[in-house]
Amino acid sequence: MQPLRRHAFAALRCPICRADLDLAGRSLRCRRRHAFDLARSGYVNLAVGQPAKAGGDTADQLQRRRAFLASGAFDFIADAIVAHAGRQRSQATPLVLDAGCGTGYHLDRVTRGLAAAGLGIDLAKDAVHMAARDHEALAFAVADVWSAWPVATAAADLLISVFAPKNFAEMARTLRPGGRLAMAYAGPDHLIELREMFGLIDPQPDKHASYRRRMQGLGGILHDRLCRSVPMSHAQALDLILMGPNARHVSAASIPAWSGTRRVTFDVELLVATVA
Repeated sequence: MQPLRRHAFAALRCPICRADLDLAGRSLRCRRRHAFDLARSGYVNLAVGQPAKAGGDTADQLQRRRAFLASGAFDFIADAIVAHAGRQRSQATPLVLDAGCGTGYHLDRVTRGLAAAGLGIDLAKDAVHMAARDHEALAFAVADVWSAWPVATAAADLLISVFAPKNFAEMARTLRPGGRLAMAYAGPDHLIELREMFGLIDPQPDKHASYRRRMQGLGGILHDRLCRSVPMSHAQALDLILMGPNARHVSAASIPAWSGTRRVTFDVELLVATVA
């Protein structure tokens, strides 16, 4: 096992008794003898008591997400997180925790930028399997982001949440003093051209104010709005639209083809806060 993956697994705790987990061969075990085997791809399933889940995302959504992210179109999000988080380091090998990690793409880019270890959690088993297979230096666990996380208290130096559910209580618990929280979410103009053409889901209008209010217990909050207009082919737009929740409302057949490219707005809000 790669050293960075081993280092990240050390931050996990038993989902049953909350004791520390130690890696023993191909299993994670606690002092009370609860054991969790690693899958062949290298992730561990710690979603005890949760129904088995192929994920809220279908295999088609996951493949489309992998293809779209591999194009580099959203790399500016991770790069902005690295630019903010890289200004303060306290550990020789900092740990980045990605809550709602999906296929692990953003976690991989952030950890590479910071020379850090990475741990991703997500309830979508198929996404976690793909993440562990694609990113051998990172650790991944199946876990419900909305419940108590199987992560030790004050374990993370940086916690990232990119277009993912936000569990603020667990974010505060798992970040060390001086650690940073970086949250990226859709701004008001995100994909506005595609939304208007195809009736896609609109961003929640009060999300920014709600997030800032729930982050008040943290240190100073930095707000960065990342906007750009990019040319996009029909194939790229299909991947972008159908890799997320819009796939439940529209189909590939309902998105007429076009030749060449059309410009699409990316509008991403980034909030970065430091734990006191």
